[in-house]
Amino acid sequence: MEVDPSLLGTRNDIEALIDGDMNSKLSKGWRGEVVGEVVSNILKGTVSLVFDGQNRILLEPRN
Repeated sequence: MEVDPSLLGTRNDIEALIDGDMNSKLSKGWRGEVVGEVVSNILKGTVSLVFDGQNRILLEPRN
């Protein structure tokens, strides 16, 4: 998605999400869908960030 990062949230919003604060604006609504679910999956270890060799970062499922 080509969304300006400043529209997603602040550093405090990210820290709140990582700390498990369900009141973080990154854990609900469209921000939760775009950012919250991805961060949650990374923290749970169900996906990893990988480089594809073409300067892109992808999510890869983990077993």
